[in-house]
Amino acid sequence: MARPLKTKSPLGAMNSVRFELWIDAMLCKDSVVRGVSKSDIIREAVMAKYAPAVQVTQVAKPAKAKAKAKAKR
Repeated sequence: MARPLKTKSPLGAMNSVRFELWIDAMLCKDSVVRGVSKSDIIREAVMAKYAPAVQVTQVAKPAKAKAKAKAKR
């Protein structure tokens, strides 16, 4: 049974990645030391690379400003 993910955001398709043996050995060692899965480490690395470029901040206009302006009329 698969472990639940720590993220609550929707996920895209699963992509398979093959690493050279020395990189895989480093990932395995690091995952044991940190107590997380290799997927968590890879996900963290990819997010560190792309997150600044794709972060979106939604700015909403305050709804109360319109209500106060109408009330003053």
